[in-house]
Amino acid sequence: MLSGSLVGGLLQMLIKISGAERILEIGMFTGYSALKMAEALPEHGKVHSCELMEKHVKTATAWFEKSNINHKIIIHQGEAVKTLEEFQAGSFDLMFVDADKVNYPEYYRKGNTLLKQGGIAVFDNMLWSGTVLNPNDDDA
Repeated sequence: MLSGSLVGGLLQMLIKISGAERILEIGMFTGYSALKMAEALPEHGKVHSCELMEKHVKTATAWFEKSNINHKIIIHQGEAVKTLEEFQAGSFDLMFVDADKVNYPEYYRKGNTLLKQGGIAVFDNMLWSGTVLNPNDDDA
């Protein structure tokens, strides 16, 4: 799902006040949130963005190439649950998750090991209009 300007602004604020330099994004979609986060990073900062769907990677890549911050974004295409195993523990300052809600518990478990001490984890649509509390909803 596309993050809007309010979420983009919140992410930028968190990056700036925390001094984050390495960001893990799970779920890229059009690349809007990756671009917003990359804008807030120092010149040497990096956003590592995980995306499963090739069509989303193509769309996002087209937008990244039009920007002057393309060099700050690294795309990891494939299943995020598997991609997370490739990263070193304690290597990220901030993690932003806006992906398949059914895997949020796994992203939380694995992602927490990848965050540095004091790192920030942001989960979009966490309550999903309350449906995550519904035991009869398999997608929640």
